Amino acid sequence: MDIIERLEKQSQCFIDCCKLGMKAIEKGEFEKSDQFYLDAQKSLNALRNIGEESKSRAVKALLNNISKSHGEVLRSRI
Repeated sequence: MDIIERLEKQSQCFIDCCKLGMKAIEKGEFEKSDQFYLDAQKSLNALRNIGEESKSRAVKALLNNISKSHGEVLRSRI
């Protein structure tokens, strides 16, 4: 699997986990939300690893923006 395929797969996983986590919060299912947060964090870590492997500045910039956005969402939950 090349970097682009891995990037697509992990970014979709990250987005899905974030969406499901937000839905769980809306329903008051906080334990479930915590699990989705952990899964999103694993995907984010995998995305960071892909960024480290990639020589592309565009890929690294994209992953940096995702990481910053994720941090902002986490701070808004507190």
